[in-house]
Amino acid sequence: APWQVGFERARQVRTRMGLASDPVETRQIAGQVSWVLPHGSQAPSGLLRALGGVSADSTATVVTSLRVTEPASAAVRFLSCRALNELLFEGAGPFVLTSQRTERQAIGRAFAAELLMPMVAIRGRMGHKRLLAQEDLEDLAFQYGVSDWVIGHQIENDLRRRNGY
Repeated sequence: APWQVGFERARQVRTRMGLASDPVETRQIAGQVSWVLPHGSQAPSGLLRALGGVSADSTATVVTSLRVTEPASAAVRFLSCRALNELLFEGAGPFVLTSQRTERQAIGRAFAAELLMPMVAIRGRMGHKRLLAQEDLEDLAFQYGVSDWVIGHQIENDLRRRNGY
């Protein structure tokens, strides 16, 4: 399943970075690429999230359709990790990040979710409980610089993993 591929890739990267279950710092991911941000008051809408690739001088560049107001925002961090997946595992060719539900996009989203919010950290917070309390969810989201959605997505993928999907 695509989410399993993304999960395993993220675990490899976390291991190489020596992170275990620690939060990833923004500079560790966003600093890997040169960002081109939109001008104007409104970003383009639709399925497109970013375009990227590596130039002849080996500079990785990503052009995003997100309206970025804060470089360390959860959205930028998540998109940065999706771009990092492309750069590390899909080759140096141009890439497109979209909101489509293709296998490649699903792998990238699962990679970003696990890299930013490792399931082992969620399980550690949950303990033996079956549900994560809202306060715990908000604390984790703040500590790891992710949205509530990423944590929910991680829990869904973990349930799939445990149930053999």
